[in-house]
Amino acid sequence: MILNDCGEIVKEEWLKTKEIREKVDLDYFVIMPNHLHGIVIIEGPEVVETHRRCVSNTNRKETDHRSVSTNRTK
Repeated sequence: MILNDCGEIVKEEWLKTKEIREKVDLDYFVIMPNHLHGIVIIEGPEVVETHRRCVSNTNRKETDHRSVSTNRTK
């Protein structure tokens, strides 16, 4: 996709996020015609409790990839 002026601003701001926020790392992202998809990695404790599940980043390497479920649960 060829970005227009607004798309270029979105890209610049996305890339600035890591510079202005200490505990944030960015992964893949894609700018769509009217929105953005991106993966934000928030540094923190080894294990984080969420309302859906327990997430661990122990032994995580730069090359590790995890599957993400798109099934909605209540």
